[in-house]
Amino acid sequence: MEDADRPEVVRPADDVDSGLEQGSWWEGLTCYRVTDLWLFSSEDLTAIAAAFEARGLWVSGRGQWITDTKYWRLPEPQWHWSFQTSCGACEEGSDGPEPTIAAFLAAVEALDPPARAAWARCSHRVFDVAYDCGIRPHAVRHELSPATLARLAAVNGTLRITLYPLDPRDIKPA
Repeated sequence: MEDADRPEVVRPADDVDSGLEQGSWWEGLTCYRVTDLWLFSSEDLTAIAAAFEARGLWVSGRGQWITDTKYWRLPEPQWHWSFQTSCGACEEGSDGPEPTIAAFLAAVEALDPPARAAWARCSHRVFDVAYDCGIRPHAVRHELSPATLARLAAVNGTLRITLYPLDPRDIKPA
């Protein structure tokens, strides 16, 4: 259905006020937020976490035991760890997720053999690219190079895209 068929839908041009409250931290822009690395395993991944921290990655979620297997789509209860880099977060001029994914891949590729074996035993290795979705600009596009995709495949990683919607409470009436 075209927007013209729905008069309640207003698509402002890029140079038009977004209608968000003045001083809003977000201002309604569609932008790359962050890439998280999520690991799921039946074993403790403290050695991997220590190796990642030594390379400047941030452990954003330490070893949480997941029993809600249906929500997480897991075959059985497991440990969940999550990691982030300092890249991203809607920074001005962000190059998108590729630098962050490359930093994660460098850390994985540098793991010592026992930690790399623990990585290989993880049931899921998810590189979760997140975006805040707003009302402008018209489009946001980021690419992953063939080399980065090959590295991601080589470590048996999964690429996930997460879109966080605009909260209508942030918009002032027209």
